[in-house]
Amino acid sequence: MEHVFVSSTSNGMDAIRTAVIGAINRVDGFEPIAMENFGLRAGTPLALCRAKVAEAGVFLGIIGHEYGSCPPDNAELSYTRAEYNEALALRLRRLMFVLPVPDGVTLDQRQALFREIVLADGLAVVQEVTPDECALLTAAGLHNCLSPRRRPPGPVCRRGPK
Repeated sequence: MEHVFVSSTSNGMDAIRTAVIGAINRVDGFEPIAMENFGLRAGTPLALCRAKVAEAGVFLGIIGHEYGSCPPDNAELSYTRAEYNEALALRLRRLMFVLPVPDGVTLDQRQALFREIVLADGLAVVQEVTPDECALLTAAGLHNCLSPRRRPPGPVCRRGPK
């Protein structure tokens, strides 16, 4: 069983997270690791996030327009960004969704930079997606690009804009 760490801010992502986690559960050989199931634990939330990323073989990031909450001692590093950084450090295979910025929303500078970094990584799916479309792309990405039987020589599955 290969674990997929699902990373995103929690605010406004409930429908997409539910759809993605459901899709992961329906693909044989994969199991989600999601904050919804962490429960109470000893230690700091940041240490827990990093430890959970380290349990995964695949990192699935959903990057929206909000930067998200930060540890009390570091206002520049959101939990989502820390999880992504940990995935990079561990050289995990990544499947990334960078969602469009809604009209009229101005990005926080930290989020604008984070989105640029993810897009420069060359691994992002950038398109307007409904939760169901995101779930379908997740299942297809895991099956076609990341499954052990079909894994390409590179570190990730890529899909460009619509």
